[in-house]
Amino acid sequence: LSGWDRARTPRENLEAAMGLKFPPNEGGGEGRDDREECAICYAHSLEGVTPEIVCDNPKCAKSFHPSCLYNWLRALPTARLSFNTLFGSCTYCCEPIAVPNVSTLQ
Repeated sequence: LSGWDRARTPRENLEAAMGLKFPPNEGGGEGRDDREECAICYAHSLEGVTPEIVCDNPKCAKSFHPSCLYNWLRALPTARLSFNTLFGSCTYCCEPIAVPNVSTLQ
């Protein structure tokens, strides 16, 4: 991990560390896949809900189900709730991320 460069994507870092080139993502790697899985539970659909919250960091751009992200952030001591929105850090890149209080959405 000494060669890890935060300016590169995790994929680019892994390719450099392993000395190989991964095959392109399905769909050519451009844009988001409409069938993308939640980065926490790894399911596309959870109780009929698809991942709809996306990390704003373009190098991360992980998708999350609102309930998965809410429960994850709720367990973190650094997360804070304000105006029915839970604020915390992305589970992958640690950039700020927010999710509406899922108990008020039902």
